[in-house]
Amino acid sequence: MREVDQKGAQVDDEEDTTIQIDWTFSTGDKRGKTESRRWLYFQDGAAFRLSSKSSSKVLGRYSSNGDVAAILSPFGKGWVANVGPHPEADETWCKSSPGDISRTIKSKRLNRPADEEAEITNPEGVRNDIGRDLVQALVSASK
Repeated sequence: MREVDQKGAQVDDEEDTTIQIDWTFSTGDKRGKTESRRWLYFQDGAAFRLSSKSSSKVLGRYSSNGDVAAILSPFGKGWVANVGPHPEADETWCKSSPGDISRTIKSKRLNRPADEEAEITNPEGVRNDIGRDLVQALVSASK
């Protein structure tokens, strides 16, 4: 389901933006710690509903309403990670200069005309610790 359609969602349209989530780290020196209200890039991402019998592990929730934003779920003989916001987004997904090659690539990826500049900022700066934790959690679960 779409997060923008949920009660209490931080955003109510499909525009690319940043959104706050509460992330519980699964690996590294932050393992078991939840960081609240972390900003991540968001493009009309999903929210996940889990049954009471689900064996999925919740990694992140949308800060404004507690909807599930990221999960690890068993699938066949392995695991799959699903995430609504984009923890892999780097600075090229946000602001860029006219003529910058990364801007052209980004524009194609976001279905944005090449001459339209992104005006999205991440208030805490682009950090990669959540993306790294997501990948490491998936790899660890698959072992």
